[in-house]
Amino acid sequence: MNHPDLGTERLFLRTPVETDIAAIIDIVGQWDVARCLSHVPHPYDEDDVRYFIEDVASVEMRLERSAFR
Repeated sequence: MNHPDLGTERLFLRTPVETDIAAIIDIVGQWDVARCLSHVPHPYDEDDVRYFIEDVASVEMRLERSAFR
């Protein structure tokens, strides 16, 4: 079962994937963004985003799916 995408006219949310790495680094790597987030290293690099995609986001999705069964 895949995690569902959620979208409106102005916003589209989906599970992050490997092709998003550069865009995530560009956004989260900005100090003005990172300083507003509770637990984000700065500078934010490829290892950080890979950890987020593979360990944090995937665990959150598994927990959420199991809560709705």
